[in-house]
Amino acid sequence: MLDRIPGAGFHFSFEYFETLLACGSAGSRDIHFLCFRDSQGELVAVCPLEIARRKIRRLGFLAWQVPHDPDRPTQDFIVDPGVELSALAGTLRQALKMLEPRADLLALDRVGPDTAAWQIATTMSAPAARAVRFGRSSHIPSKVGMAELRKGLSRKMRANLRQASNVFAQAGKVHYQVASDPIDVAAAADRFLELEAAGWKGREPHGHAIHKNPAVRQRFLCTLRRLAESRASEVHSLWLEGEPVAALVAFLGGNELFAVKIAYSERWAKASPGHLLLERVLEACCDRESIESLNLGWEAGWSSSWRPEEIELSTTYAGLGGWRGRMALALLACQPRKARIQRRHS
Repeated sequence: MLDRIPGAGFHFSFEYFETLLACGSAGSRDIHFLCFRDSQGELVAVCPLEIARRKIRRLGFLAWQVPHDPDRPTQDFIVDPGVELSALAGTLRQALKMLEPRADLLALDRVGPDTAAWQIATTMSAPAARAVRFGRSSHIPSKVGMAELRKGLSRKMRANLRQASNVFAQAGKVHYQVASDPIDVAAAADRFLELEAAGWKGREPHGHAIHKNPAVRQRFLCTLRRLAESRASEVHSLWLEGEPVAALVAFLGGNELFAVKIAYSERWAKASPGHLLLERVLEACCDRESIESLNLGWEAGWSSSWRPEEIELSTTYAGLGGWRGRMALALLACQPRKARIQRRHS
């Protein structure tokens, strides 16, 4: 249904939202899908939102917000490029007030400056009060070709990749594999979880290995299998003599491959198996005409070695009318920018 709107990436597609609901990623919360149509009945915009309490300088405000999902690097609304966003902003404000008259704000987390959500929200409120910095989203454009991407790497990074490749080549036969069929994805996902659990994330008390939480494990496997049915999920892996040394779970859609999670064997940690796998994934992306970029997610410090293009993200607030909404925006506006950034990263 939503695929007719150009430019919608995987996280902004109907596939994603359908899977979000079917696999329980939204928990028990109620998500409202506001669908806007033109005079001919054609779908022109979809805005998924939920109602929640937000605190600004320790004061609580009732706000509409995008559904929370930690695996989603950026947030947006799905909007046809031909739609007048200022008109849509007014219609959206009226719809939200009708659904929940007590709501004070529209709060959009992880919004990029060029997204439809950012433009709609900033149309609603004063520019001085609109944003609190969140972080960055990293992308590697694969359409420029692998040769050009290698030129952009530092001399040290290129040397490290050559050294890692030589280490594995001397140890035995190296094999790169992509699982995209539903049955193959299910098997590869199980191997990924075993690889992650064998590392520090599985051993340390505060590690976040997926296998530690049965509910998260079930949701993770269910999501991958369901998306694999429409070729929207893949598992990329690097093997050495029949032993998996690195694996990457990815979502696919909207001319983008999104790297969800990566795991590697600590036995080969000094040989940088994660970076070597990422090099193979990039090569595959460059060879696939349908993929224009590899999305590395947000705040991924390890990805800086690849010199990705970075998109600044923010939490963007818009008032929905009423004195409480105006007060919330005033509190945001008078808060020093430096303090806002530190609070978001504390």
